[in-house]
Amino acid sequence: MDNALSPREIQARIRGGDTVAAISEESGMDLDRVEVFAGPVLAEREHIATAALSATIRRRGEAGSHRRLGELIAHRLRSRGLDADDVTWDAWRQPDLKWRVVGRLGTDEAEARVAEFIYDAKGRYSVADNLDARWMIGEEAPGAAPEARLQSAEAQ
Repeated sequence: MDNALSPREIQARIRGGDTVAAISEESGMDLDRVEVFAGPVLAEREHIATAALSATIRRRGEAGSHRRLGELIAHRLRSRGLDADDVTWDAWRQPDLKWRVVGRLGTDEAEARVAEFIYDAKGRYSVADNLDARWMIGEEAPGAAPEARLQSAEAQ
């Protein structure tokens, strides 16, 4: 049975957040063949994540902002004794064609903070889309995150 995907299908799945390994496994295609077509899209995802970090962040109740997402996160994490360089970033396009930019702080699945932002590439701004994102930019309400999880993230 031939489950080969076209280059366009491979790139669409990578752009949507799939991994090379998952596509290779599901389709039965050789990993090297999938990687050939994935490269440019993986570079695009990295570019979008970088662009989002240098673009502004809009917090609740603000119409606009001069603060850059990456700078704000670095400041907020530094104030908590954490290093912004420990955050790994990725981005993928959602079915609604908006970009989801995700920053992961920590390696333990149960304890990691996974901040999700929606990035408007045309407007060059992001908005926080989950509690961890709001925590990273200092928008969280008091008691929004479980105390044990907060202490664990700060201890890393």
